[in-house]
Amino acid sequence: MEQALKNKLTAYRNNPSVELRNELVLDFTYIIKKIAKSTRGLYQNYATFDDVVNNGVITLIDVIEKYDDSKGMEFEAYAYTRVKQATIDYIRKQDYLPRRVRQTARDVSKAFNELANELMREPTDTELAKYMGITTEELNHHYSEMSTGNFLSVEELSIYLSNDDYEDHKIDNDPKAVFERKELKEALIKAIKTLNEKERLVVSLFYYEDLKLKEIAEVLEVSDARVSQIHSRAVMKLKQTLINEMEGGF
Repeated sequence: MEQALKNKLTAYRNNPSVELRNELVLDFTYIIKKIAKSTRGLYQNYATFDDVVNNGVITLIDVIEKYDDSKGMEFEAYAYTRVKQATIDYIRKQDYLPRRVRQTARDVSKAFNELANELMREPTDTELAKYMGITTEELNHHYSEMSTGNFLSVEELSIYLSNDDYEDHKIDNDPKAVFERKELKEALIKAIKTLNEKERLVVSLFYYEDLKLKEIAEVLEVSDARVSQIHSRAVMKLKQTLINEMEGGF
């Protein structure tokens, strides 16, 4: 952290003022925005970027008021941890997915993984529907319902593969954490390579270009439902690949 910022924190601790606090909020707003951007996929259907940032600002103000450098923790690390947890809590409170949809998502994912292991390859929608004892139309309906819930399944895509890397900002100085992060990042990259061209495009447009599913549908000139299907299958394939990698001791 720059010396000037350290001096501001010291000055605020010794003589708190609203003006200086507001300056510090502006100085460290980048932490809030990076967390809000990296978790966009978790809230984009029921909250805005500004909503999440505003919630982060409230937390950051509390962080500034309570920070004590005598505890031995760098301010950025403390702020990042607090704001990230507050953001996750906020997202959970906004989450409206019915329990039935969550159970359906678990059932489809479980069936996909079981059948993939049995066939030693990715099952087709027809095979998956037959395995589950439902029609392909019902499976497609499940895909559409699952699309929102599946954002939670690949949070790592937006956090670990984005440019807002916690490590890049030198917040995380734990060698073990850095190593584990590197390993997970490599596993995610490998998992993405297992996707077909259209699945990779949907993942790229959603998680890196910040497009909504409806906008992706327009780009691909397909229905919103079709994009949801592609996204849901991509998530299941990524999860299965990551599970295999972890079990293999990556």
